[in-house]
Amino acid sequence: MTIGIICLGIGGYMISQSNAVFEHVIRYDSDCENKQQAKPLPGSKVKVEDYTCTLAFDLEKDVRGPVYVYYQLENF
Repeated sequence: MTIGIICLGIGGYMISQSNAVFEHVIRYDSDCENKQQAKPLPGSKVKVEDYTCTLAFDLEKDVRGPVYVYYQLENF
């Protein structure tokens, strides 16, 4: 009985912390389409910085730190 109450308390805490996570998903493949097509040839002296894509976005709410940024790859 006591173990069940402890597990219930820990489970409730974990659910509340999970619901507090803010996630914002942005698809950027269509915005950076031209940059992805232009790739340097192997052995060329072109810098990687020449093929970067900058994407600006707004968030719906203020986010306190720390902020972690992840990206997702599909069919890789």
